[in-house]
Amino acid sequence: MSGSLEKVILICPDSRPGLERVAGDGPLALALYLGKPLLDHALDGLARRGVKEVLMLVSAWPEEIRRFLQGSHTWRLSVRVVTESVEPSPGTAAEKHAAYGAHEVLTLDFLPQAPGVPVLTGLEAWHRSRAELLPLLAPSMIGTQEISPGVWTGLRAQVAPTAVLAAPCWIGPAARVGRRARVQGFVEEGSIVDHDAVVEDSTVGPGTWLGAMTLLKTSLAMGSHLLNWRTGSVTHLTDAFLLAPLARSPASFSSMPGRVAALLILLCTWPAVLLLAVMRGGPLFRRALAAPARRLVGNSMAPQGNPVSYREITSFTTLWRRWPMLWNIVTGEFAWTGNPPLTPEEAAALEGEFERRWLEAPTGLFTAPEAEGSFWPWDDTAKAHAALFAGRADAAWRRMILAHSLRMLFSSDSPPFHPLPPRPE
Repeated sequence: MSGSLEKVILICPDSRPGLERVAGDGPLALALYLGKPLLDHALDGLARRGVKEVLMLVSAWPEEIRRFLQGSHTWRLSVRVVTESVEPSPGTAAEKHAAYGAHEVLTLDFLPQAPGVPVLTGLEAWHRSRAELLPLLAPSMIGTQEISPGVWTGLRAQVAPTAVLAAPCWIGPAARVGRRARVQGFVEEGSIVDHDAVVEDSTVGPGTWLGAMTLLKTSLAMGSHLLNWRTGSVTHLTDAFLLAPLARSPASFSSMPGRVAALLILLCTWPAVLLLAVMRGGPLFRRALAAPARRLVGNSMAPQGNPVSYREITSFTTLWRRWPMLWNIVTGEFAWTGNPPLTPEEAAALEGEFERRWLEAPTGLFTAPEAEGSFWPWDDTAKAHAALFAGRADAAWRRMILAHSLRMLFSSDSPPFHPLPPRPE
């Protein structure tokens, strides 16, 4: 290859009509495409063509692009980023940077692996180009395998034995496909296609949960947004049981102010609470174990620590039964708002990745399922509320749980809790 072929100018896109949701809160060049950022695929393709130097022209998010390039990558390229005020045309870029001596001026509208396949010309191209580019891009990615003709899975992807995958199909890294689900399309990294769901000629974007028995057809599912790639229509779904983002908010257990508040309440209320419990007779406390929360470690969820010991007042039938759990908040083991405690046995009985999301939120004194009227024994509705809280809890939701639980705590017509479930000592 001659020296002149070793230099390329690459224009990063500013924006493209219809792809705003695809970019999200970041540059379109770093949008995930078949398991890797689009720019990562492009630079890998250039390196495989023998390109040695790239002058990258960036008009939007230049610092984000620079941070990405500073990471650990396998391509052996010298990349220099130049910030432009507006995205230049290829002709303008060639004229302005003629001194660079580039052989080609490229844009990310096409990947070097397939220069004739448009990628960023609209929603339809963003989806349909994957079928042609999948066999070109997948073999170069670590951990991918073709499990049947035209069906590829990424590193740590999980597919239920009863799921049906049809070409062209991509199940991205750490993505999960539930039992009896059918996928003919593309599921990006960290997404979940729940049991009996159907993906037909569609793309499930990264970090997206597609609910059980939901049909996704000729569309892109991005968090809670549904984008029809044929018509360009965009729908925001408010029913989180059909479609929801799975971006995990870091679940802090109890902050220092929260711990201090719990300690003050314990000190102020213990004489009255214990006196009332003694007057009711019977055993005062019962010890129970709560399964530990799970956290994302690498690309998999792992339990953090051992089961947590806590106590309940056996003679109380309302939320006051959990008064001893204030001490677990003081120690930082529990939170004021979270999910109900599960025994290790109950946690092991959770089925599917969606149900197991229960454990990705801290154990709380006041809980999401109970605020929605679901009590032990935990049914599918309670499991759904717990799983969605783990993935989408925000300050407003926590305030709602706290307000509802306080009303229930001090209301004379508060519904009694179900009998205490059996818990091992």
